[in-house]
Amino acid sequence: MNVNFYKLRAVVLLWLVRFLAKILFVEFPPILSVAGLVEKKGKLLFIDLPYMNGLGLPGGIVGKGETLEESLRREILEETGLKVESSKYLWSTAGFFKVPSISVVFGVRVSGNLKESP
Repeated sequence: MNVNFYKLRAVVLLWLVRFLAKILFVEFPPILSVAGLVEKKGKLLFIDLPYMNGLGLPGGIVGKGETLEESLRREILEETGLKVESSKYLWSTAGFFKVPSISVVFGVRVSGNLKESP
């Protein structure tokens, strides 16, 4: 299945959730996500975001039962192949991209080799 199908499915699901929330007068909590500002040899690491046109920091949505740091380690390893050695909180920001969200950004030190992108 291609990326456009997943985008369409996500948009329909988000629209349905927002519609039901309006009807039922329910407010959903914001989605919590993490991102890592990876600096190595004087360069910052950005990845190509498949769900948007453009680049972004490696990271993603915090899973159920995960701490922010666990989620950060998992997401960076999945997306880049790099292992997080240490992390330091930098800032948080609230936003609204289809649904309310809170993003927590960490400065990270990594080890390993960057995996090839598909």
